[in-house]
Formats: sequence, C-alpha cells, structure tokens
Amino acid sequence: MNKDQLRAKTIEFQKLVNESTESEDPSFELYFDIFSQLENFISSHFGELSADDLDLLSDCQIKMLQAAAQKKAASQTDILLKLAIWRWNLGADAELDLSQNDAMILSAFRDLSRLTGVSYVRMNSDRSEP
Repeated sequence: MNKDQLRAKTIEFQKLVNESTESEDPSFELYFDIFSQLENFISSHFGELSADDLDLLSDCQIKMLQAAAQKKAASQTDILLKLAIWRWNLGADAELDLSQNDAMILSAFRDLSRLTGVSYVRMNSDRSEP
C-alpha cells in the first residue's frame, strides 16, 4: 500500500470505530472484529505508517477497548470476546513478560476459548495451547 492508501484505510478504521461505538447496541463480535482488524493492519504496516496514522489507530484501539469494557456481557461468548479484545491488545510477544495477574487472565481466556469451542479469537501463539 502506498501512503495515500494507508491514510485512507486509517480514516476508514476511524469511521468504523466511531459508528460502532455510537450505535445503539453493538455486539461484542463487532468490537472484536474491528479490534482484530486494527491490530492486524498495524502489525502488517507498522514501518509504513506515519506517526499521525499510528496515533489515530492507537486512539481507535483505545476507544474500542473502552467501549467493550463498559458493555455488559450477556453470555459466555460475550465474556470470551471481551477477553479476546484484552488478549489482542496484550500482543503475541507480551506473554514472555506477563505479570501474575495477566498470566491468570490469559490462562482463563484460553480455557474459556477451549470450553466454548470458539477458537477464531485466539492469536497464533495461543493456538498451540491446549
């Protein structure tokens, strides 16, 4: 992607985040989908993105985290998706240096994913875990 395409995609994400957090009853599925797209986009284009675009995308991620944290879960899957947003925000390499609390939450996330049979929310580094 060239710089103009990256900027357009960044603006598209900002619009998507604003629409989802302002809608009457967005789902945790939508929150997770947008958050994981943001994370994948940032990871794939990190060296190409301008500082302004990175700031904007980071602000979008924070807005998604806050919206998901404020919404009450209505099912086990909602809880899993809420934890998945936390997990994706944590990052794949972060588990090398987790606090005891984060290690416990990560373990609970993986257990809930396994128990519910919902594996698409796992990061690649989680897929080798039972």
